Amino acid sequence: MGRAVSSTLAGGSQALATASGTVEWVTLMISEAVGGPFDPRSERDRLSLRRPILATDCKSLFDYLVSPSSPTAVEARRTSIDIVILRESIDTMSAWIPQIG
Repeated sequence: MGRAVSSTLAGGSQALATASGTVEWVTLMISEAVGGPFDPRSERDRLSLRRPILATDCKSLFDYLVSPSSPTAVEARRTSIDIVILRESIDTMSAWIPQIG
């Protein structure tokens, strides 16, 4: 169960963080099923082989994810942390984030 949030940015970042974690797990499971067992230290290499698409309809979240600047302007610290974690996950998986709307 997620935490209560007070903004669409917080809700969107929480939902996408949960989704990206699931995508990482599923991608590694598929990679092992198709390519066989692998050294966990090569996880980053395995994740970048299948480039997933992560999407959000929260424009402010999209802007923070594609912006090179730090999300320190975000009022809620937890949301700022979620955005940093999302950026790392996106980088690790070489995920594509299309602009919606």
